[in-house]
Amino acid sequence: MRLLETSSLAFEEYNDLSLIPSYAILSHTWDKEVTFDDMNGDRESLRRRQGFQKVTNFCLKAREHLLNYAWVDTCCIDKRSSAELSAAINSMYRYYANSAACFIYLSDVDGEDAAQIKKSKGFTRGWTLQELNSPSVRYVFDSTWKPITFAHVTIPRVHGPFLTEVLARASKVPVRVLQQQTLIRTFCVAQCMSWASARKTTRDEDMAYCLMGLFDVHMPILYGEGARNAFRRLQMEIMQTSFDQTIFAWKGPYASSGLLARQPSDFSDCPELAIWGPRFLSPFNMTNIGLSLRVVDVTARNGEVVDRDAPMKAMIQCDVHTERRWGGLTLYLEPLVGAAVQINGAHRRAYRRIRCDELCFVDGDAMSAEPFLDILVLEDEHYLLVLEAGRSD
Repeated sequence: MRLLETSSLAFEEYNDLSLIPSYAILSHTWDKEVTFDDMNGDRESLRRRQGFQKVTNFCLKAREHLLNYAWVDTCCIDKRSSAELSAAINSMYRYYANSAACFIYLSDVDGEDAAQIKKSKGFTRGWTLQELNSPSVRYVFDSTWKPITFAHVTIPRVHGPFLTEVLARASKVPVRVLQQQTLIRTFCVAQCMSWASARKTTRDEDMAYCLMGLFDVHMPILYGEGARNAFRRLQMEIMQTSFDQTIFAWKGPYASSGLLARQPSDFSDCPELAIWGPRFLSPFNMTNIGLSLRVVDVTARNGEVVDRDAPMKAMIQCDVHTERRWGGLTLYLEPLVGAAVQINGAHRRAYRRIRCDELCFVDGDAMSAEPFLDILVLEDEHYLLVLEAGRSD
C-alpha cells in the first residue's frame, strides 16, 4: 500500500500490512485529478491545479485530525501497472474499512444543506458506495472543506445523528449499516444490489468491479470484457460462497433470460426479502449446461391439471414480504420442449425465465403442499447452443 505523508506529500510504500500506520482516506468524485506520475513530477507546476489543491486540502484536514498519513485513489495507485491497479481494486474495500477515518468531500455542496447533499453526484457514482459503507469513522466536508455536521439540529432523533440520516437518504443505504458497517452482512444480495442500482461509473466494467468488496469477493480485472460480462462474473463469484437465492430476485424488460441479472439496475425495485433457513436449503450451481437448482412448482394449485409444456410458476428459495405478510417468491419459467439432460443420473428439464418484469407472491404453505423440482435454467449462451444443436439434429 502506498501512502502520502501529510506534511511533505511524499510517498511511502508498505508491503507488510501489519506495519501500515494509521491513515486517513478520501472519498470523492473525480475532476481534473493529479496522478501518481504527476505527483512524482514538478510540484511547483502542480500547485495551480485543482486536483492537487484537493490533495493538499485533504492532507491538511488529516493533520488536523492527528493523522500523519493519507491515501487518495487518484495518485496513490500507479495506474500504468495493470497488476498494481488490479491489486488495488481488489483491496479497495479493505483500504476504506481499515482507515482511521474516511473524509467524504462533496465538491458540489455548499454548507449544511440536506437537499443539496441528497442531489450530490457523490451519491450517484459506483465507487462511492463502498467508500461510504466500509469505514467506521466518517467526516463530511462541503466544497470549501468546511465540515458538515448538522450539530445545530438538536431535536431528538429516532435513528441516530441527523447527518447519518441525511447520508442514508442520499445513498439509499439503511441507517443501521452506516452506524455499524458489519451489519451489511445481514442484508440479502438483492437488497445490497439495490443500493447500487441507480449509480454509474465512467468505465462500464467498473459497475461490477466497484461491488466486489460489498460482497466480499475477488476477481481479475479485465477492462474490455464489457459491463454485462463483468457483472455476470461478479454474480458467479457471489454464488461460489453464498446460498442466497435473492440474487435471482430481479426484474428487467427482457422477453427471455437466464436467472442472472444483466446489470445492477435490474435490482432497483427490490421488495423486502429474506433467505430460507437451513432446513429447506438445497445447493445450486452454474454448470456448463445451465444453472442447476431446485424450485417448488406452484403452477398447479388445488389439484389443477397443467400442460407439462406450459410455463411454470416456480418458487425459489427465498421469501418476500407483501401486504403485511410473508410468502414465497415466484418466477415464471418456460420449458424448452425437447431439451433435457442427465445430471448424476437424474433427468432434468431445461427452462428459460419469461415475463422477466414480474416477481410474484405465493402463500408460504405452498412449499409443503407442492413438489420440489430439480431443473436447469439456461443462460443466453447455453440457450443459443441448445438452439443451434437442435437445428443441426
